[in-house]
Amino acid sequence: KDKFISSSSTKILAEGFFFIGGIDFADKYIIDVLARRDGSSLFGADQRWHNYYRFSGAYRISEEPFWALKDLFPEFKIRFSQGTAGSRPAFAAQYETYDVESGFVSSQQTLGNKNLKPEFATETEFGIDFAVMDKFYVQLTKASAIIKDQIMLVPLSGAFGVPTQWQNAGTLENDIVEVSVQASVFSSSTLSWDIGVVYDAMTQTMTDLNVPEYTWAPPNSQGMTAFFNRKGEKLGTMYGARFIKGKSALPNEATASEFDTNDDGYVVWVGDGNSYTDGISKILWGTSSADGEYTWGMPIIEVDDAGAEFLEIGNSIPDFNFGFTSNLRFGNLSLYVLFEGQNGGSIYNMTSQWGMREGKVAQVDQADKDEGDKKPVVYYETLYNVRKPSSHFVEDGSYVKLQELSLRYSLSLPGFTNQISLGVVGRNLFTWTSYSGYDPEVGTGGGAGGSAVLTRFDGYQYPNFRSIAFVFEVGL
Repeated sequence: KDKFISSSSTKILAEGFFFIGGIDFADKYIIDVLARRDGSSLFGADQRWHNYYRFSGAYRISEEPFWALKDLFPEFKIRFSQGTAGSRPAFAAQYETYDVESGFVSSQQTLGNKNLKPEFATETEFGIDFAVMDKFYVQLTKASAIIKDQIMLVPLSGAFGVPTQWQNAGTLENDIVEVSVQASVFSSSTLSWDIGVVYDAMTQTMTDLNVPEYTWAPPNSQGMTAFFNRKGEKLGTMYGARFIKGKSALPNEATASEFDTNDDGYVVWVGDGNSYTDGISKILWGTSSADGEYTWGMPIIEVDDAGAEFLEIGNSIPDFNFGFTSNLRFGNLSLYVLFEGQNGGSIYNMTSQWGMREGKVAQVDQADKDEGDKKPVVYYETLYNVRKPSSHFVEDGSYVKLQELSLRYSLSLPGFTNQISLGVVGRNLFTWTSYSGYDPEVGTGGGAGGSAVLTRFDGYQYPNFRSIAFVFEVGL
């Protein structure tokens, strides 16, 4: 097997100054302020220093004499905060970069940018925290964030002689809702049970872009430009060839009675008096419509009014995320459980797409299909779509996962003052999902997208490990 040797060295300098102060008056009025000035060598040569701030305040209404709901809501607090922060560019973003092959510089890949500065995020948050009869503790949060000077790898015109440059090119707006509930179901010296539920939902929209709109491909996607950066675009929206699944999407000139919906859910041309199951019995596979527009039984790519085939095929951002924790203690024995999951959100299964090219995925196997459902190889070659994004490989990323299960037993030995714990901890134990890949928790970080949450491309990554660990602890 080939062996590769490489080395790298980076030096990053950072300095910062900050002032922080807080006031708690009468245990009811709480104020916190922060002022900060940061400098970093990761910023462009002309943008080394930047200023940030944070202000937050809280009002504990339950501490007022007029609060008449003390028995029901012993704690009730409203809070507000606003602050700024800056995301640093990658180390190489401000410099020229080159491709080197066999010891020779082959081409320049990115143009340097001495004016590159950090993304500037301003987040505003409003929340309500309250307790119900000292049993339930609830946090409700509504937040919005505006991220200006978004750092993006943008394409350059041919006049530059360099394909790309990192620029502060866009503005992004986020809306976030978070809910957290903690409950002490019961508690005694020998038995206790605490549970928790968390929920969050987020939308992200690019509200401004000061370069021409462009498509981009995530890392390790074989160059498939499935994402669009343009003003008004929701982040995470995937684009590609969309196969028709409803007759309403057929062109106006098409005769609906000549089409049928096959067992994959795709609308296909079958001609007058035929169904999609007649391909073999009537020897129809390979035949075409009189005008040559449609081939019998083959999936049809949808086009918009302008004749474009580059249409929305999914969005990687889930509708919401959730989690559930349970901590049960009985005497010296404790059991902790963590479930996590998401609802909605699309995953692009590139592993399945490349497997279909080679005819090595289960969908291509015709052995156990009824005769009317069997299809030729060319059918799956059409779905494969020659390394271009295709709606056929966009899958629902919803899942529930038993993320952690921990069982511990603690004891104190006679004459030994320190506590001893024995236990077993399992992580990533079970997953419930309709996703056909190995693991719905998949994504590709880095590159133009930056976040693996945004670029949910499943391209032969090794799936997450399942681990089981045995624990022996001695307190010192």
